[in-house]
Amino acid sequence: EKAQDAMYGAQKLAEQSSNGQIEPEHLALTLLEQPDGIVPSLVEKLGHDPAALAGEARMLVDRLPRLGSPIQPAMSSTLSKVVSKSVEEAKRLHDEFVSTEHLFIAMVLSGSSTDIGRRPPLPWIPAPYRGTGHAFDRGNHHGLAKAA
Repeated sequence: EKAQDAMYGAQKLAEQSSNGQIEPEHLALTLLEQPDGIVPSLVEKLGHDPAALAGEARMLVDRLPRLGSPIQPAMSSTLSKVVSKSVEEAKRLHDEFVSTEHLFIAMVLSGSSTDIGRRPPLPWIPAPYRGTGHAFDRGNHHGLAKAA
């Protein structure tokens, strides 16, 4: 549910910002501002301020090209790669569903157009920050889609 909420929030943010595409910047901002989300907690545990990173993400969103008329934004190829990478990460971690954590890891690993998530440059998220379980069901990590 949280991953679905994040993707929906990224879409809504792109619409509100009159952006033609949903970019990783939209998703990063949504993940960093998600109430009770794992990403702000993870960022804090890594020694960074989620609000400061959200502010940076907001500046990046504000710099994205705007369209003059309202349009239903489409997922950019860059964000599509991030989502594909998040499915790979879920499989690698033996989780059944993609969670916000997997989306965040995918942004870190993808080298996408945003530096959000790279504030500590991480090739992986250490196990102590992963939480206590796997995303085996929608109730645990609130998955986006089945990874297997």
